[in-house]
Amino acid sequence: MAILSRGEGVFMAMLSSGEGVKLDPVLVEEGKIALSAHCRHYSMPKRNIYMQDVENVLLTGKILREPEWDDQNKNWKYRVEGVDLDGDALTAIVVIFQEEQTIKVLTVF
Repeated sequence: MAILSRGEGVFMAMLSSGEGVKLDPVLVEEGKIALSAHCRHYSMPKRNIYMQDVENVLLTGKILREPEWDDQNKNWKYRVEGVDLDGDALTAIVVIFQEEQTIKVLTVF
């Protein structure tokens, strides 16, 4: 299983293999997970999602699609697809700030 732990060029090469990419578990476990205001105040409560569910999808989910460039914020958005702690499908849209060792969760659904 390929693991996303470095720049977008590495990510693109691994993604093209068709197997999907996992986030670096060290980044998830030892880095910072930040939630956008939208995620914290709207999407998580609306879907009854807890922080443990978000951590689970980041640790066990896969990036199966190409990242999307956000022109407004000048960063890549990744779609991490997996399950919550109850085994229900959960997707998190995230931005990775490698230098700050931070994953920012924009929304979950």
